[in-house]
Amino acid sequence: MTGIIACDSTNYERWKPSARFNALIGVAVQIDDISAFKSNYTKSIQSFFEKNGLQLKKKVYCSSELAGMFFDVLGLGHEEYKKALWELVNDICTDSNVTVFHASCNTQKYPHVNVFLEDATMGKMQPIPTMEFLRDWLSQYYVYISAWKLLKCLNVGGRHVLLDVFKGPISYAWNELVKNNKVEIVNLGDECNAYVSTADLVARLINEALGSLKISQENIEQLNINCKEFHVHYCFHNDLRSLVPIYEGGRCKTGRQINLPSYWRKPMVYILREGTDTIREDNEWLRKTPFYNIVCNFAFDVDGCVKFYDKNEDKAFISGDKLVFYGSKGKEKATEIKEITDGLGIDVEIFHSKDLSSVSK
Repeated sequence: MTGIIACDSTNYERWKPSARFNALIGVAVQIDDISAFKSNYTKSIQSFFEKNGLQLKKKVYCSSELAGMFFDVLGLGHEEYKKALWELVNDICTDSNVTVFHASCNTQKYPHVNVFLEDATMGKMQPIPTMEFLRDWLSQYYVYISAWKLLKCLNVGGRHVLLDVFKGPISYAWNELVKNNKVEIVNLGDECNAYVSTADLVARLINEALGSLKISQENIEQLNINCKEFHVHYCFHNDLRSLVPIYEGGRCKTGRQINLPSYWRKPMVYILREGTDTIREDNEWLRKTPFYNIVCNFAFDVDGCVKFYDKNEDKAFISGDKLVFYGSKGKEKATEIKEITDGLGIDVEIFHSKDLSSVSK
């Protein structure tokens, strides 16, 4: 197993006076020399910040962070951001293959998609509007559909696949993907993992570059990102049997959700908060602090990913996982977890945020 395939996806949404049009964009970046790619990513990000007079605070950035800097810090518009993003993506992707997937549909020709609803009886499928399925269902997990479709197109298996975090149901596509490949889900991947970040940047660039153009094979192909190979594939109604959730006892949309912890990329760097573990507002506040930048940099250095610890979700620790705290309450939680894991023979490590830089690679 050599190299990595990193994937992400985004929604393509355009408004008209009387209607809204939705489509999906998925991106798979094939990387052969992961060490060289990571080094080039670092140099490209540094150059991007220097050229645009921005202060570099992290080693990995997602597209929305960069957009916020252009709009809010520099006071520039979409055209300036698109031009800078294009240069960045071209710098990063020079030695990789990029494949773009798109999902859209003529709803007059294909008005419905047959799925198993939660109130389905005797395994009977029921029709829902095509746009509802695409917008409200498939958009949640098109990231893994993109990986599955790439490997189908290449007719290969045994690959190492990194997916940005998602929540979605099991489908035939998912079962086939994980059966034949090593699949890892990178929590907050576009903020701490160079490979997933690149897929996110490409997806944003495609979305921005299309502008008011219709999402189509021809329009995406003409963008032609500067990489070794650039391909575009349609992935929607021709593959529907593999895309729709699998039925299980009348519950498919919520009843057969993928168990994300079974596929986390490790080591996981858990953030131990001072407040209640399940309060999501704390996450948004922390993500704007220097502490969060330090943790993301640490995860980048140890080739792991980041997660805000949630006592209701996070129980599957393994040796090598990291617990990071910044205050007394977080330290207490970390110590309690450490005592439990030690008793199970699991060696997790505890760090104060101020000590992270000294233990990075």
